[in-house]
Amino acid sequence: MIALFWDIDGTLLTTGKAGAPAWEMAVREIVERDFELASFRVAGLTDYQIAVRTFEMLGVDADESTIRRMVARYEELLPTELPKKHGHVMPNVREILERMQREPDVHLYLLTGNTPGGARATTCSSTSRAGRLPRTPVIGPASPRARCRWRRRTRRWATTTPS
Repeated sequence: MIALFWDIDGTLLTTGKAGAPAWEMAVREIVERDFELASFRVAGLTDYQIAVRTFEMLGVDADESTIRRMVARYEELLPTELPKKHGHVMPNVREILERMQREPDVHLYLLTGNTPGGARATTCSSTSRAGRLPRTPVIGPASPRARCRWRRRTRRWATTTPS
């Protein structure tokens, strides 16, 4: 069996930075303060790390509930913001993913720092200018169930001898 892991933004597609306005609106709604996401580097951070760093930069002492509320609001706003930017699926990605999905011994996964809702909006939303990608399981730091499935699968893969 072959497991292929894909990152989303910058690998499979680009959203044209559609996440930034969604984050900024979520911050305004949750803490009633203006904030520019461009004020710090978000590449490589998970969605929850972005939320925590945003609160730190604003000097807001946010508890877990507040962080979850802001991330949830971001997830709600993202599908509305995606069509406003000029994102696109990277060249040949659809064809590659569709071809790989036809292979019985190949399993595709999105390994991402996005929340499951953010990943779904980015890769599956029909409102996204990037367009739909073939359905692929999401494994990310914000998905406890996916982490458990990932641990079980990796244990099974580690004990399976290739044929």
